[in-house]
Amino acid sequence: MKNTDKNLNINNIEALWSLNSNLQLLTKLNLLNDKVDFLYVTDMFRKYIGEENLDNMKWTSGFNKYIYSKSIENDKKTLRPLSELDFIQSRLSNNAYFSNDFRIMINDAEYYYRLKFTRDESDKDSTYIGISSITKEESLLQNYYGIGRKILIAEDNELNREMLCAILEDDYDVIAVENGEEAIDILKEQIEDIALIITDLEMSVMDGYELLRNLRKNPEYSNTPVIVATASDDEEAEIMCLELGASDFIRKPYNNKVVLQRVRNLISLRESTATLNVVEKDQLTGAYTKEFFYRYAQNILDSNPDKHYLIAVSDIVNFKMINEQYGKEQSDSLLQYELGCGNGSGRGNTITGRLEGSVLASITQLNEKSLEHSIKVIEDIIENSPIPSMRLKSGYYITDLERDITIEQMCDRAMLALDSIRESYDEDAVVYDEKMGKTLMMQQQIQDEMENAIAEKQFKVFYQPKWNIREDEPGGAEALVRWISPKFGFMSPGLFIPLFERNGFVRVVDEYILNEVCIHLSKWIEEGRKVVPISVNLSRKDFVDDKLTEKIINMVDSYNIPRDLIHLEITESSLSSSDDILERSIKELHDSGFKIELDDFGSGYSSLSSLNQFELDVMKIDKSIMSSDNPGSDKSALAFAYQLAKIMNLKTVQEGVETTEEVDRAASLGCDYIQGYYFSKPLSQEDFEEYMLKNTKQ
Repeated sequence: MKNTDKNLNINNIEALWSLNSNLQLLTKLNLLNDKVDFLYVTDMFRKYIGEENLDNMKWTSGFNKYIYSKSIENDKKTLRPLSELDFIQSRLSNNAYFSNDFRIMINDAEYYYRLKFTRDESDKDSTYIGISSITKEESLLQNYYGIGRKILIAEDNELNREMLCAILEDDYDVIAVENGEEAIDILKEQIEDIALIITDLEMSVMDGYELLRNLRKNPEYSNTPVIVATASDDEEAEIMCLELGASDFIRKPYNNKVVLQRVRNLISLRESTATLNVVEKDQLTGAYTKEFFYRYAQNILDSNPDKHYLIAVSDIVNFKMINEQYGKEQSDSLLQYELGCGNGSGRGNTITGRLEGSVLASITQLNEKSLEHSIKVIEDIIENSPIPSMRLKSGYYITDLERDITIEQMCDRAMLALDSIRESYDEDAVVYDEKMGKTLMMQQQIQDEMENAIAEKQFKVFYQPKWNIREDEPGGAEALVRWISPKFGFMSPGLFIPLFERNGFVRVVDEYILNEVCIHLSKWIEEGRKVVPISVNLSRKDFVDDKLTEKIINMVDSYNIPRDLIHLEITESSLSSSDDILERSIKELHDSGFKIELDDFGSGYSSLSSLNQFELDVMKIDKSIMSSDNPGSDKSALAFAYQLAKIMNLKTVQEGVETTEEVDRAASLGCDYIQGYYFSKPLSQEDFEEYMLKNTKQ
């Protein structure tokens, strides 16, 4: 390598650290006049560009002449915007860095390069641009879309299979199989090379629907676009395919031009989105983004097989509530403080990444004091936090437990450890162990069985009665889910509901339970039984569906059930952050005739202002307030809860009542309904019917 006449210490340009070892070219670009100042050029690039062009070259013309025109055709779409100064400035206004990988073909050989842009912090109208040579393995092209651009076809009709192959084989490498099972086998071996999948719907062995479900379940496959081939115009089938993750459709008999264009569009879109969205560092904290943290951490592990490492994942408890209470600016400062107090990205033998929200991860070479030091850092962060009572939790994974897993899996295990102490008052750090490993294995088994459990109706509704203490009769019931599994036996909701909350399957379960409740209510009404309102739990995840209100109305109305017999329970923690969709959905449901119950009041973190903005009918007071109540105190939290409900004109349900003294205390405060083992445990459908017959006044 040979420096230009410009006196430049490359290592001082921290933003281009990842290019230094293989740096081929470094320039400074003035975004106002399109003037390129060459700071560093290797002999190869100096010869390639020409000595006479180094002093007066403009970026827009030079880029098109020396990079864009020489790059291989498949990479041109992602490179083209990088010749536009407005585009570069726009990207740098949101990110401190961004990069784009590309390939040049020389004598039938592919050469890989990384083009990297970084802001000049001292001059907002300038940017540094570096080009480095990289290996195929290092290239993000390999990671984000299949270099081989292979198309996988799953079609059991031989003629249709051959027709698709004939249409595509001139432009792509094509692999054709007869069913979904064979397609999965191919993906296991060649996922990095598969750019797109085309599947028929009707196949004798693992049809298209089941293939889509399998793809969606596996994170390694879920980003691969899928085109569904069908001869039908069935709109419901199309909607189902889209819900399962299909990207597009092609009709039989095939139109060659349509098939080719749709394939090209999807592959091009995937490549453009993946490559242009790659950003090395998080703009707010300066830590690596998740993708780059995983990449560099995995490189560390792979390059040092004889060394052991400490993987740490930390999270600020109730960060959304902090954001609401203190504002975004102070919340952002808190994240920066958290990172600044620990080991920052690239310092010493530690690298740090921001996985999401307030979740940070780091990898440090393990020694006898690594864990002790890390825990001390956590304690110092908490003690000196700029926000009072900030709680920071950390989970750790040590690689000597099991080394032959990916960095993502290690972080998942550290997060599992963190989750185990998230609600603990006196524990701030914990190390993943074999017991947690068994929990993780159990969770995987649960995920493997959950869809089958829905199909086989293994989830059962149990009803816990609510007693109307004013009228001294049954006043309602809460529908609770229980899983009676042929494989696992009777499963407590605590084993599967938190997992379903995390993976989103809780939405499927909630819909299933509501439908079962509607079936039971319809049956009881038809049989002339006395019916009471049934409350059904809705998860925070349910409200991501902007058609939630429509779906609930359609389901309840289809069974001819009066809407006021359905109460919808929302947990207090769901209201802890401002959310327009949540607020709008609750209002729509309330205005449509459903009663809205606030569940577990006193256990969450809602502010009075957030409570006041939602349409509520009933406040369910958490049993923890009753358990800690001091009736003789003039600062009783329980008494305050009932006073608040009265001010807000809400009916009240006291949860977790087990003794006569608790019944009397709730009654003295004006409680309307009692729920707890004092009156009844949760009952199966049949036992609840008997309970209602026994306790209904004649």
